[in-house]
Order: sequence, then structure tokens, then C-alpha cells
Amino acid sequence: MLLLRSTLTGKILKSFLYLILAILLIKLVITVIFVISPSNYLPANVKMTLFLLQITYYLSAIIMGIIYVIWMYKLHNDLRTFTGNYPISADLSLLYLIVPFLSFYGIAKVHNTLAKKLGETSLTAHLQKPIILCLILWYVFHFFTSFLTISIDKLFYGWGILIIQDISFIILHVIILLGLNYISRGVKTLFGSSKNDVDSQPVVPTHKKDVITLRSIPTGNILKTFLYLILAVVFIKVSFLITVTFLPNMYLPVNQSWTIPTLDIACLFLALIIGIVYMIWIYKLHNDLRVLKDDYPISAEFSLISLIIPIFNLYGIAKIHYTIAKTLGEKSLTAHLQQPIVNCIILWYIFNFFTTVLVIANAISHNWRVFIFLNLSLIILHVIILLGLNYISRGVKTLFDSSKNNVDDQHTAQLTQ
Repeated sequence: MLLLRSTLTGKILKSFLYLILAILLIKLVITVIFVISPSNYLPANVKMTLFLLQITYYLSAIIMGIIYVIWMYKLHNDLRTFTGNYPISADLSLLYLIVPFLSFYGIAKVHNTLAKKLGETSLTAHLQKPIILCLILWYVFHFFTSFLTISIDKLFYGWGILIIQDISFIILHVIILLGLNYISRGVKTLFGSSKNDVDSQPVVPTHKKDVITLRSIPTGNILKTFLYLILAVVFIKVSFLITVTFLPNMYLPVNQSWTIPTLDIACLFLALIIGIVYMIWIYKLHNDLRVLKDDYPISAEFSLISLIIPIFNLYGIAKIHYTIAKTLGEKSLTAHLQQPIVNCIILWYIFNFFTTVLVIANAISHNWRVFIFLNLSLIILHVIILLGLNYISRGVKTLFDSSKNNVDDQHTAQLTQ
């Protein structure tokens, strides 16, 4: 049965885009009023108000970016489902969007391929040029807004450039919204056409064994790769810090002034990618669990909400992982994995709190020893995540193999009757 899984995520994405546009418009109006008539009544501290709006915008933009990546992932799964020969897989689209530098080419590749696919069908051919135009305009205004942001950070030219920046941000997000609407409309039309073709074909009985597949395994492997990569980077950084701190006279064939900042930036990029891939893995994992266990209590959408929403995720992270552990504990084949997963949850919370304290302490003291302990804590934190990932993946795979064997046995019994 054909189903469009990207529709709900697309609607959530559209809501965040409208929210961001509202924030930018309010910020723009306040700035314009302040510039034109600074004597008029405004909130007590205009700069603080603008600062808070800016922070709200940045948080909303980060969440929107994460949702956009998830929407694209689900959209490519949809396209692969009802077109069969679509050239870009969901996993490849994910890499195109989140890998630094590659994303400059990847964003164009992903969206141009979408536009080209829609152009091949007479029902959606009229949407090809608008999508390509949105893509070109996005690159132009993304470059322009980036240039303005860098200019403001380096040299503040006055309130005028802030107004131009806000207008540019508004146009940029309107372009994204238009592109989202064009793509959603086109894919929905293709889906409707494919669904009609399927409905007109005779129904062929499908064996359940062919339906059950573990979609979270490839994403879990990608996540594991990035975890090993960030552990390697942090380990290199710790080794360098210990050498510089305790053996200051030792010759090192690198420039100390840029080595640590470069490794810090690499860690931040990797941590962001890991966060996005982890959310996609959790989403796919909950879809798998729903297939393996019809009454699994947490949906894939709720698992994402539990991870994304600030403050609520302090409870949500524990909830979704404990539920997974409890589910594995109900089966004799996977019961031994329940306690290790619970232990990983507890240790993650402890070291996450400890790491946060060290981040604050390092920001205040700028002490090398605090910085070393911070990075050691980060290593332990990511090792805990890696262990939890391995335990959960192993447990779900065991459940999958058990379910598949049961289906095979049932099918064999039916054939022998």
C-alpha cells in the first residue's frame, strides 16, 4: 500500500517557516520604528528585545534545519517507494545535506534531481522551472545574507544594515517556503498518479516476509561511523593538550595557535551531524519497532518530538530509551540487554551534566586542565552513546530475526497443509 510519509513532516516544517517569518517581521518592524522615530514608546530595552528575538530566530532556524533534513529523508523514501528508479537514495540525500562543504554541491544536486524528476511527467512538468528558480535564488540570497552577517560581526555599519539583513532573511525564508510548496505539490501529484496506477492493477497476495525490513540498520551504521570519527578527533585533541600542558618544551610540527580551534570546529560539525543522524536513526528505529510490535507505545513522530523540544527532551530522551529497553526485556532472547541500556541512559545523564558543568567552568576560567577534563568527559560521553547504540541495534536485530523466522515457519506450515 502506497503511503506518503513526508506529508506530516512537511506540514510541521511549514509551520516553523511561518513562525520564523513572524519573528523576523516583528524584529524588522521594531528596528524600523527605532531608526525612524527613536523617541516613540518601545519596550524598556530595545536592544535586549532585538537580542531575544534574534536568539529565538536562531533556535527556530536550527530546529527548522533539522526538520528540513528529516523531511528530505522521508521525501526520498517516498520517491523511491512509488517511482522505483529514483537516482538518489534517502541515505545519500542525508549525506548531501549535512556533510560540510559537500553540502554546497549536495543541496543543488538533491533539489535539481527532484525538479528534473517532476519535469519528466506531464502532470508536474510545470513545477520544474519554479523549483530551479527557487534553488538559484536561495543560493544568491544565502550568499548575500552570509556576507551581511560576516560584515556585521566584523564591522557594525549601523542600524541600516540590520534592516537590510532582516529583509534578506525574510526573502530567503519565503524562497524556502515557496520551494517547499512546489516540491510537496509535485510529489503529491506523482503519488496520486502512482496510487491510481496501483489501484487499477490486479491485487497480488504479498507474503509478510517480504514486507518486514529493518530500515534503521544503514542509518545506525552511518551513526556509528561518525561516533568513531568524533572519538578520534577528541582523542587527538586530548593528546595534543596533554603534550602542550605537561611537556611545553617538546617540539610539535604544528601551529599551536590554530590546531585546537580547528579541532574544536571539527568536533562541533561532527556533533551537529551526529545529532541529526541520531534523530533520523531513532525515527526509523521506532518505525521498525512498530512493524515488529504492533502495540509499541511510542510512534516515530513522538520520538522525534521527545528529542527536539527543549526542556521536554530532558524527560523525553529517558522515556524513549527506557521504553526500548523495557520492550527488549520482555523477550527472552533480548532480556539480557535491558539492564545495559538502562545503565547507559543513567551514565549518559550523569556525564552530560558533568560535561555541561565543565563547559561553563572552562568558559569562566580558561584553564588548560579544565579543558583537558572537559574533553576526557566528552570521550566518555560518546563511548556511552556508542555502547547504547550497539545494545539497541543488537536487540532490535535479534527481534527482527526472531519475527522473520516465525513468519517463515508459518508460511512453511501453510504450504504443507
